[in-house]
Amino acid sequence: MSTSIKSVFSPIQGNPNYIQYEYKFNWVSIFSIFVLSYTISSFYIFLKLSFFSIKDREKIRNGGLRIEIFQSFFAMQFWNIQLIIGEYMTFRIPYTGLVTSFYASENPQFMLKLFMLIYNWAFYSSQLLTVLFYVLRAAVLYSRNQKSMEKIILSVIYFIIFIGFVAALPHVQAPAACLQALEPYPFGSILIISEWFLYNMKNVALGNMLFSASVTCTIIMLNALVVKKIRSRKFLSTQNVSTQNAKVEKTLSRTMIILLIPMTFNLFVSIGELFQIGNFSYILFLRPLFLDARVHIVTCYFYFTHPVFKKKLFTSPNSVSQNLKNFSMVVTLAKVV
Repeated sequence: MSTSIKSVFSPIQGNPNYIQYEYKFNWVSIFSIFVLSYTISSFYIFLKLSFFSIKDREKIRNGGLRIEIFQSFFAMQFWNIQLIIGEYMTFRIPYTGLVTSFYASENPQFMLKLFMLIYNWAFYSSQLLTVLFYVLRAAVLYSRNQKSMEKIILSVIYFIIFIGFVAALPHVQAPAACLQALEPYPFGSILIISEWFLYNMKNVALGNMLFSASVTCTIIMLNALVVKKIRSRKFLSTQNVSTQNAKVEKTLSRTMIILLIPMTFNLFVSIGELFQIGNFSYILFLRPLFLDARVHIVTCYFYFTHPVFKKKLFTSPNSVSQNLKNFSMVVTLAKVV
């Protein structure tokens, strides 16, 4: 590590100024509580989605939603939630200064490494699972094969989670460091980071930027393919397309577009990290809003707009035909009477 990096990024562990630091309720705490307050509602909705997937699996199949699409969406959002939890452990709570004195005096390496593992594991897994969601969405639209790929996709999801775990390991092999956060954060606001990252800051930042750029560009291209396919379908006959299926297509498409916003912001964060843009800490300050939007807005929009989660699904054509026959029989009997 160079001398300049050491002077700017010096761990607080063992530093008397931080050991004697006393926490006082500050504006960072207010911001963290505010962000947490609108997190609770989306977590509740995600739990409802979880119970729904267990209890009403057949309803998902019969409601026009491919089970593999739902699996990928569920896995993507689950690991996005883990990423938010990791953010609280490594950044948001330490930013408040609540744990500064404890970390400086006790230096709990096992706890700090566990937090870093959760954060980095969730980061890589959530990014790759987002790509999988887009790939599946495009594949289902372009493929003529309507056979379910449920078991195959489940295996792919597990493989992606394993890849995310392997990618996170370098961050926990070296000691964890607690650093003073830059402006606008006050004295005592810290963040948890790996010394491996500090020693390889340029290389890791470059790798993160290339990874985020690849993910974002792939998602943009897949989104363009999906939009193109949906527009081409509008020129075809819509007699065999139910209102429910049209709503399913609209919900999934808009979900993909909403996901693009935080993904693009993540790319800008990676670029700022690589080139050490001035006032970069102010950009990081806004990051929780975009990261949380990726979870909260997408989860809520998907749940409240997708027909499969309505209490009463649209009636299928066969059931409509049967109901008309029953109605005509009742009318005939009434005339006889």
